[in-house]
Amino acid sequence: MHIKIIMAVFNPNRDYLDEQIKSIAEQTHAELSLIAVDADGKSSTIITEIAEKYGIAHDIVRSHAVPLNSYAAFELGCKELLNSHPGEEFLVAFSDQDDIWEPTKLAELSSALKDGVFLVHSDASLIDKNGVELSSSMFDKEKRIRNSQTGSLLFVNNVTGMTILCRKVVIEAAMPFPRQAALYFHHDLWLVLVATILGRVALIEKSLVRYRQHDLNVVGALMGKRPRKSRNMKGLARDALNSYYVSAYLAKMLYLRAEELSSEGTEINKQSLQDLRPFLSGGGHVKFALDALRIFPASRPTAYQAALRWIGATARQYLIQKRRISAIQGHHEAIVDKERFMIVPGVTPAYTRASKKDEKASVTPVDSSKYVDRRRVAKWESDISEKYPIHVNLLIPSLNPSEMFAGLATAVEVGIEMAEAGARVRFITTDAPIASNKASLDFIEKRVSDRAIMKKLSIEDGTSGLEIHFNPQDRFVATAWWTAHIAEKLLKSCQFKFDKFVYLIQDYEPNFYAWGDNYAAAKQSYGMNFIPLFNSQPLANYMKLIGSLKDIDTNLVFRPNINIDRYSTVPRQPHSGNVVAIYGRPEVERNMFPLAIAALNDFIDRNVEEIEDFNFISIGMSHAPVNLNAGKQLKAIGKIPWDDYPEFLGSIDIGLALMYSPHPSHLPIEMAAAGIVTVTNEFEGKDLSELTPYIISCDATTEAVSNALNIAWRKSQEVRNSTEPRIIEIEILGGTLEHAAREAFRHLQLPADL
Repeated sequence: MHIKIIMAVFNPNRDYLDEQIKSIAEQTHAELSLIAVDADGKSSTIITEIAEKYGIAHDIVRSHAVPLNSYAAFELGCKELLNSHPGEEFLVAFSDQDDIWEPTKLAELSSALKDGVFLVHSDASLIDKNGVELSSSMFDKEKRIRNSQTGSLLFVNNVTGMTILCRKVVIEAAMPFPRQAALYFHHDLWLVLVATILGRVALIEKSLVRYRQHDLNVVGALMGKRPRKSRNMKGLARDALNSYYVSAYLAKMLYLRAEELSSEGTEINKQSLQDLRPFLSGGGHVKFALDALRIFPASRPTAYQAALRWIGATARQYLIQKRRISAIQGHHEAIVDKERFMIVPGVTPAYTRASKKDEKASVTPVDSSKYVDRRRVAKWESDISEKYPIHVNLLIPSLNPSEMFAGLATAVEVGIEMAEAGARVRFITTDAPIASNKASLDFIEKRVSDRAIMKKLSIEDGTSGLEIHFNPQDRFVATAWWTAHIAEKLLKSCQFKFDKFVYLIQDYEPNFYAWGDNYAAAKQSYGMNFIPLFNSQPLANYMKLIGSLKDIDTNLVFRPNINIDRYSTVPRQPHSGNVVAIYGRPEVERNMFPLAIAALNDFIDRNVEEIEDFNFISIGMSHAPVNLNAGKQLKAIGKIPWDDYPEFLGSIDIGLALMYSPHPSHLPIEMAAAGIVTVTNEFEGKDLSELTPYIISCDATTEAVSNALNIAWRKSQEVRNSTEPRIIEIEILGGTLEHAAREAFRHLQLPADL
């Protein structure tokens, strides 16, 4: 049977890629073709040259949303494969870009796909960057479990992607892949889990791939002992809980996928569903204890340590849930689960477990710390000495990709620009623990123009309570009003030699609150000793207008750092009907969700006979569906993953993105660049319709927004099939972030020998 080989290619080493493709061409199983995903957007030429050199039939898959991580790249390859060959039967293999396949690999794997086997994988030998063998067996080297049952795989994955061969039905059942905000698990784990609910997974205990180990591996083998990093008990508990929630998320998604497949008539492996039960109920720690005992003798420490840690993690989470249930009227376990899933893997599954009953609140004394805003106080111990290297310390609330909205992403980019200007920049989190160092560093690395800059960038979890080392010559950058309070307190310790900090101002933050403590503290921050760095000219103008700042240097004002080309080149997707997308964040007052709902209802009432084919969706934050007038419903789809975002915008006709603040929201600009006629509101001289005809600005009233939606609807019909370039005059909003950030860096007056 024909075998389709999906390969993800990202900044390849030409020699390694040549060896990989050559080894595919030399397979004894001759019926094969290559589907190569150009994950970096610039490797198509080299792929074509090498594939043609060895006479391999190949297709190249490209995406507008480059760069793609390996998970997204393999998902795209699977999607394109199924779309391009809908009626064909074939087997599917997966390839890295830098290994060497043994000539009989595909022949031996395909012969093992017997009745009842849906996926087969093999062992692999390990080679170094020069092809010299390091180990004849990866399974032996890592002491991998041979068991490929669902429960064991959720403890520790023993299947490596480049050794897989599976039936087409596995790929069909696996699509779409579960969403994740960063790379917490890989495509091979999801594919083998799906295979277990369809039938059996087989292992060939023979090394059929030479798995190359080098510095740029996305995932490498375990080569010897890893250096132990000192961690406090909270850090270890958090790691265990994060690991558990990744597996719990996969278990829940797998269970839902099994339900979908079963409803379509697919026979499901019932034993596989039994293995998921510990993750779907509150008593999982008992099952994990039994599994730990079962796998202890035969596996490497990772597996049984995971099981033992999960016993403690799930038991601890159970106690936390009970404590919170008893403390808060109407609070239940599902909320605790949801909060954790939103950190790791950054996406909530379609359901979480619900409590059996709610318990009534009891009135007990509370500690005074409940009324102290811990955000304004550093959570670490400072060790200040000249023996430590000099840093520019950027204080940022969170570095978790799942929590990255435009403001935090802009703060990261300011730090990167200062590093490119010559500084050693350290990002210190002040609010949220870093869920995964790798995921946060990956998020930063995607935004650097030169990977060498990563040597000047580091991250530090400022919430851990541990000691952080500073040099007296260190400088600070505040990115929100409470981080400004932290910076001021640090500089007033009199141990630092420069008494100003850079203050990245991205909105007039006192207006985020009612008059009170937070309002006063946010306003107070504008009276501190700082160098202002403004995100947008309208915001700088407003701050000057209300007297918060008198003298504003235009060199320290930058426009929103939006990659217009990322959206302006997105093709409009043909579809029937009209899709209206609103920026729906009910918990964020400045986004005026009630006004948006009122305007939508008014728009529906005025056009009730003409909008039968309209669909209304809400993006930005998860919330309950909202029943609108005339039987219409606003469906919330929450935050769109970064890689999927441009393509998603290509499917929208009309946008509604309200923001009652002086800062220009990114969303209406991104929507307009993608060809969406978008309604937004004016604010104290801010008028985004100056940027492009695709934006309609109006007063922040129900009637005005409804009228603007009517205009947007008519206009969307005119531009739906337009081939005119979508020009956004973003320069109106300020200079470049690069120039402003480097100017702010110059104002920090760092020593010349930095």
